[in-house]
Amino acid sequence: VLVHWKLIRQGQFILIFFRKFDVATIKLIALLLFAFILTVLENLLEFPLIHR
Repeated sequence: VLVHWKLIRQGQFILIFFRKFDVATIKLIALLLFAFILTVLENLLEFPLIHR
């Protein structure tokens, strides 16, 4: 029962944490994800999409 309660508390904490994110943070994470996906694609295709 205690473990279950801890999981519920943790879930609520994560929800509160995500609500505190502003739009700027979400945009930053989206950009980072986009860059990461591009890098992965470059490595898979062995074709430079971005010229560094």
